Amino acid sequence: MFLLLSLIFIANRNISFKDINREANNSANQIISDKEIGEESESVDDVVKIYKEFLHGKRKIKEGSDINSLTIPTGETDKHYNTKYAFFDSNGDGIPELHINSSRYYEIYTVRNNELTIWKDLSPYPYYYPLNNGAFISWKPGAAPMYDLYTYHVYNYIGDEIWNISFSCYDLNQNNIYDEKDEYYFEGVEVTKKQWIELTEKYLFFDTEGVIRIRNEIGWNPLYDGE
Repeated sequence: MFLLLSLIFIANRNISFKDINREANNSANQIISDKEIGEESESVDDVVKIYKEFLHGKRKIKEGSDINSLTIPTGETDKHYNTKYAFFDSNGDGIPELHINSSRYYEIYTVRNNELTIWKDLSPYPYYYPLNNGAFISWKPGAAPMYDLYTYHVYNYIGDEIWNISFSCYDLNQNNIYDEKDEYYFEGVEVTKKQWIELTEKYLFFDTEGVIRIRNEIGWNPLYDGE
């Protein structure tokens, strides 16, 4: 019971980058100070202008690739992966990053010294979902029996993971739904379905058809509608 109460306390905290930053700001190896962040950051308008140049094929990233390397599956310029993008701050510096998510890639870019560079490459598997509080959820589905493994990640300013929790469920009776006869885990501890829903409600929810969905994902803009 004590362990379950501890897990509920952890889940209800819904820790984000800002929470971790506040709790670990004495760790020089993990968090860059606000002063250092401010010294390296350009204005929001300048950064967004650079992002738009990249999206329109007018700029490459520091590492050399361009937008076509993420969106064109065959080299044919009239055929693109289904691709979406977002300007959203996930590293806690007050400046948005450029998130690009295609059918095969999910890369996040930032600007340093007027150069576009990779902040995180979350391609291709498991699948990652950026959240409105700056954290991420990764999803790893499996089969035989069907299972779903979710991990809630918090990254610091330079993209290093500094906190995570995991929760999973297994369709033991293989009826393709998650019911009371299946197994549910939170941080490696087996719990009931009711307890699992309570522990994960800040991160996930079951839709009307019983499918697990990600809660609080950021908003996206369409770049290409598909191949």
